Amino acid sequence: MSVYLWNITECFNKCNCSGRADACVFDAEQYRSTGSGGRCVDCRDHTDGPHCERCKENHYRRSPQDLCRPCDCNTIGSVSLQCGAEGMCTCRPSVTGEKCDTCQPGFHSLSPGGCRSCDCETRGSVGICSTLDGGCHCKDNVEGQACDRCKPGSFNLQENNPAGCTSCFCFGHSLSCRSSNHHAAVNITSDFLEDPDRWSGQFSGGQEYPLLWKEGEVYLLPLSEDDLGFYRAPEKFLGNHLLSYGQLLSLTFTAEAQCLLPHSVTVLLEGSGITLSADLSPQPGLVHQPGLAPQHNFTLR
Repeated sequence: MSVYLWNITECFNKCNCSGRADACVFDAEQYRSTGSGGRCVDCRDHTDGPHCERCKENHYRRSPQDLCRPCDCNTIGSVSLQCGAEGMCTCRPSVTGEKCDTCQPGFHSLSPGGCRSCDCETRGSVGICSTLDGGCHCKDNVEGQACDRCKPGSFNLQENNPAGCTSCFCFGHSLSCRSSNHHAAVNITSDFLEDPDRWSGQFSGGQEYPLLWKEGEVYLLPLSEDDLGFYRAPEKFLGNHLLSYGQLLSLTFTAEAQCLLPHSVTVLLEGSGITLSADLSPQPGLVHQPGLAPQHNFTLR
């Protein structure tokens, strides 16, 4: 038989409850292990412990002076319902958010196993899928749950096509078409890596002017503020280009500062005594990257 003698002064000590409780009781087991037998009861403000010194399970506070707050970790997206001192929950793979209640970009449909990867066809979709249900955002001429097929009246799903698929051009004889297996694709380009590539300048008065070349870029310097300058394409861009019908003509302008870039350009196509002009605006969605020269891209189909 064991006999324990308690220190009678223990009964008269003031409760040490961190200001979170009004009463305490004597706890023999606690006294044996710590030398202090006072255990607080009915701790307030979501606190717990012998002296109401810590937050209850699944609660947090940033400092001992702050009130304890519920973690509110999402029961599906969190590894644990207990959060850190800043209230951040520990998320499952592919889950994000302070409370682990949102799928990461490129994922959708939060479930006990995390989130599922988007399966949108990159050639036919814009951006990422909905984080809620995985719905894809199709380009104008594309359809299907995964944006993986051309709409009727279009063909040739391509990633670099803003519409996804090209509208059929059957000269009024048919409304449907499909890609042919008997075709060849050739890109006619000028990258100006070594010289102006036979491009020249011309001003609105008709006078030609040589281009300046520097480190892979060409420049047309106006003779006055009123000059309207054009870049004249070399021979390889001229001639019969009927087979390029429906294809893209892309122009990239680079400047030392964003304010020097053109806000619009005019493209002139001449042939068979006919001149066609098109006023183009820069392609949207291009963000200037720090450290790189600002650019504007123009595209004509």
